[in-house]
Amino acid sequence: MEIHIGTKNIKDSNDFLRCLWAEVSKEFGKCAWIYAPHKQLNKNGIFFGFMDIGVESELSVSITYEKKGTIKNLYFELEGELQTIPKSMELHHRIKKVVKIAKSKVGNYNTFQYAPVIFTHRPLASYKGNYFQTKIVKENLTKVEFQIQGYDSNQASGKATKKLKQIMDFLCVETNAPFWEDKYINEPQKTLDKEIFQVDEDFIEGTPAINNYIVLSKEGKRILDKIICPDKQESADLQLFLKACNHFHTARKYDSGLFNSIEEDQLVVKGNADFQDLDRELAISRRRGDSYTEIATTLYLSALEVITLTNLKEEKCNCCGQSKFQISKRVKNLVSKYMNDSVAKKLIDYYDKRSKYLHAGIQLINDEPTISSIPLLDMEDKTGCKVPIQVSLLNLREYVSYCLRKFYKENLLKSAG
Repeated sequence: MEIHIGTKNIKDSNDFLRCLWAEVSKEFGKCAWIYAPHKQLNKNGIFFGFMDIGVESELSVSITYEKKGTIKNLYFELEGELQTIPKSMELHHRIKKVVKIAKSKVGNYNTFQYAPVIFTHRPLASYKGNYFQTKIVKENLTKVEFQIQGYDSNQASGKATKKLKQIMDFLCVETNAPFWEDKYINEPQKTLDKEIFQVDEDFIEGTPAINNYIVLSKEGKRILDKIICPDKQESADLQLFLKACNHFHTARKYDSGLFNSIEEDQLVVKGNADFQDLDRELAISRRRGDSYTEIATTLYLSALEVITLTNLKEEKCNCCGQSKFQISKRVKNLVSKYMNDSVAKKLIDYYDKRSKYLHAGIQLINDEPTISSIPLLDMEDKTGCKVPIQVSLLNLREYVSYCLRKFYKENLLKSAG
C-alpha cells in the first residue's frame, strides 16, 4: 500500500511522522512497534519495522526518499509475505484516512503540563519566567513547572524528559551544584515574596546561595526561559551549549562522591554523613574510588571542546584535503579569553594532561599511593618530580563552569526574552 507524502526536509518529515503515529494510536487504540530500522539502498528506502495496531496481522512500514531526510512515499504491507493490503479491505481505507488526517493536523499540537521535582543539597530559590515556574518543596527539593507541546502524551513525556535533563544540566553550570530528578511528592510548596538573584555574578568558587537557597543570575533565568520555550525553534548554538552542560553535569555527579570531606558552602555533604539519607546515586559514587577522577576530568574538559564548535568554520588541509580540527588550539583560545593568564595557563596544563591520559594512558592520580607523600623523580613531568594528583578536580570544575557561564552570557542572550 503506497501513499505519497512529499516532505522536503527532515524537520517536516519527523513532524509528520510524530503526528501520524499519534493519529494511528487514536484510530486503532494502539500503535506498538517491533522497531528494526535499516536502509533499503536498492530503492532509496528506509524500513521502520513492524507496527502492531491490534488487527489480525502486524504491518511492515517503510518509506522511500528522493534525498536524505525527506519522505517521498509511505508503505504499509501485511506481515509474512509482505503482501499489499487489498483496497477492498476496511484496513486499507482506515489507514488512508489516518494518513490524510495526519497531513492536515501537522503543527496542531496539544499542550501538556509537567511539574517534576528535582533534588540537590539545598532548594533552588523560587522563580517565575515566561515559560516556567520553580517552587520550594522542602529543604532539598524544588518543583519545576513547565508546559510541553506534543501530539499525544507519549511524545510529550519524551520531550518533557529531555527538557528536564537540559534544565538540570544548565542549573549545574549556573550554580556548580549537582541535580537529580526525584519522585513527585504531594507536599505544600512555597514561593518567595521576591525573586533572589546572585550578588556576585562573576563568582568562581563554591555555589551561590542566599538565605540557604541556591540562586540564579538574571541571565540564568532568561536562559531557562529560552530552553523551555515551546514556540521557538531550538538554535544550533543553544543545543551545542546544552551538550556542553551535559558533559559538565555528568562530570559533577562523578566528582560529587570522590572527597572524604567537602565544605558545606560547596554543597557536597560531610564525609561522616549518612549518604543513604541523601541520594542513592551519590552514596554509590562515593564508594567507587579514584577512577572517577579521570572520568570527571575528561568530561569537564570535553565540555570546553563542545562550545568551541559554535560558529566553527571548517578548514581543509591544503595538502590532503582533510578537515583541520585544531581542537587543542580552540580550547586554549577560549580559556585565555575568559580567565586571567595564571589560571588560563593552569587550565591549559590540565587539558594537556587529559590528552596524555586519553591517548597515552598516563594516569592523573598516583597509581602507587603512599600514606604520606615522598619525593620521587619523574622525567615526564614538567616539575621533574612525581606528583600525586595531576589535576585539581575542584579547581577544574570551577574554572570550566566559569568559562561556560561567561560563554552563554556573551553569546546566547541576544534573542532571549
